[in-house]
Order: sequence, then C-alpha cells, then structure tokens
Amino acid sequence: MRPLTSDFFLWLLDYEFADTILLITKSKVIFAVSPKKKELLEKMEIPADYDGPKLEIVVRTVKPVDNTDEVISSVLAQVKGKVAIFQKDQPDGDITEKTLKRVDASGLSRGDMKELMDKVHMVKIPSEIDNMKVAAKFLKWTFDNVVNEIEDIVEVEKKIKHS
Repeated sequence: MRPLTSDFFLWLLDYEFADTILLITKSKVIFAVSPKKKELLEKMEIPADYDGPKLEIVVRTVKPVDNTDEVISSVLAQVKGKVAIFQKDQPDGDITEKTLKRVDASGLSRGDMKELMDKVHMVKIPSEIDNMKVAAKFLKWTFDNVVNEIEDIVEVEKKIKHS
C-alpha cells in the first residue's frame, strides 16, 4: 500500500494515479501512464500564461506488448543524482518494484519526499483557513456540549438507553 503516494496524486491532480511513474525536474514533468490516464492528462487545460516545466506523457502498455522496462529506462535516463520517493510507502505492485530496483541498480540515491510535501501542506490558502476555523468552532461546540452532557449524566447517575 502506498498511502503517501496516493495522497500526493490526489493533492496534485485530484485523481489517484495508480501504476504511474512521475518525474518532476526544473524543465519538465514526465508522466509514464496507461493510455486511459494519458487521455485524462491531455484533457487538463494549461493556462495561457503558464511558463513552467513542459509536460511530457509517456505511454506504458502491457498488451499486446509490455513496454514497462523501456519506459522505466527512458524516464530514469533523464535523472541525475537523486530520486525523491515516499520512503515509508511499501511497493504495492510490479511497476513500483521494477522502478525501485532500477533506481538502485542505476546508482541513483533516494531522497524522502515527505519532508518537502509537509512544507507544501503547511501553506494554507484563505478557503483552507476558513474551513479550519469552521472545523475548530464545530469541535469546540461538540466538545462543550458532549462533555457537559456526560458530566450531568455521571453526576446524577442517570441511566440512559442506547438505541
């Protein structure tokens, strides 16, 4: 199971991309995905004034011919030095295991991506701050009412029915 990786894809794309290799460099973002996921990525609208890394999509097929090894090789050939992964995530499938073995065999070092994502998640936009305020008010209201009700029940030794 790869919960941190899944959370990352949900945060990034609002969609869980299982069996996907993602490489982010200063100059480009490479997705190695299935043909169906390629269609989803191509539907994303790039803003007119966007000046960031270029998007590259590499299609990984299994049928009729499995090109996973070639895709992993082409993606890793563009990496120099270090690969960031979520270290605590356990490999959950063939593509993850193959990719990690190839990373190790190629002499690339592994860095942990969790620390970076923790820093990214610390930054809050106004709507997130508003949601946190509402959640805090609700929690306080619930805590005050439930604690008071339980205290009343305990003090009077009132018997209540659980339905």
